[in-house]
Amino acid sequence: MRVLHNLGLIVPFAMATLFVLPGTAQAEDAAADKSISTADLSSSSDDAGSAFMLGAKIGGVASFNGLSPYPHYALELGYVFSTLNRGLGVFVGVDYTAPSAKGGATEETSPERVTDGTYFWELRQKELVFAPTLMYRITTLSTLFTPYIGIGPRMYFLQSVVTGTAGDQDLGESTEQSTKLGLGLPIGTEIAVGPGGILVEILAQWGTIDHHITGDSHLAGTSAFLGYRALL
Repeated sequence: MRVLHNLGLIVPFAMATLFVLPGTAQAEDAAADKSISTADLSSSSDDAGSAFMLGAKIGGVASFNGLSPYPHYALELGYVFSTLNRGLGVFVGVDYTAPSAKGGATEETSPERVTDGTYFWELRQKELVFAPTLMYRITTLSTLFTPYIGIGPRMYFLQSVVTGTAGDQDLGESTEQSTKLGLGLPIGTEIAVGPGGILVEILAQWGTIDHHITGDSHLAGTSAFLGYRALL
């Protein structure tokens, strides 16, 4: 009878153990799964790492020095830091444009140096520009739009080419080259597409020029760009 009594106590305890232990194991597994998912969430896109940046853009330049609007091309290579959720970056841009101007004049000297004292000229101002730029990208406003602003020096490699005519007389071609420093201020936004974004940008720039052909002038103007910038 004592044996049966002991069995009466042991059997319910064993059965309870069979039910409790699997439940405990399942709870531990669930807790482990929960800790893993929490760790996964901690490495969100907000902690994106640094990346190389590659961009290309095309637009038109409107000069404030009398030169006509003309196509403007640019390439950029840079680096975006993980700081501020990829909000800080640097790049070096290479720009090229060749605006022009034309006009005529009548000499007031005597004797006249050209036929009837009137001549016509055409200027082509070729500009190759290297532009290191510090850029701030506002990445916390939207997942679709990323506004940005930048600032940096601009190194202008200039070539002024002037041709002229006076009646039927060809006055030939005059060329002058120089290197000048200036300042650039790009402002725009990136629209997320693929690994980067379509960019819409306005570039304000300023520099000086003191060629003998053109006289003292400046390189102030604005450019409107459309392009693409990718983070690699």
